[in-house]
Amino acid sequence: MSTGTRTIVIVLAALAALCELFGTLTVFATYRRSAKLGDSIHSMHAREEYASQFGSETKRHLADMMQRWADPGDVRKVKDFSTNAIRELSMSLEPKWWISLGLWAYVAGATLGLAAAIVAVA
Repeated sequence: MSTGTRTIVIVLAALAALCELFGTLTVFATYRRSAKLGDSIHSMHAREEYASQFGSETKRHLADMMQRWADPGDVRKVKDFSTNAIRELSMSLEPKWWISLGLWAYVAGATLGLAAAIVAVA
């Protein structure tokens, strides 16, 4: 193998390694984001389970009281709070540009690695 060919193989392999490293870092970041989301969902369910310990009769009584005596704006605030909590959780699921770039980096890394292997064998 000539020196030029070796240089090309080394450059392609180094680029492939960098792409694979970037892709791995984005997978790690996605894992961390999903773990935080899971913790948030778990804490929301824990609060709901705690609230359900009062029994359905108590909850129905509280709901009746809210409808009879509460200001309609207060009921709207409760609904808005629930909607905002769900909106915040769903925002963490939205795709990020750097995660998409990391996926493309995996493809580029595999392609560059294959190219390095072809050049090395040829």
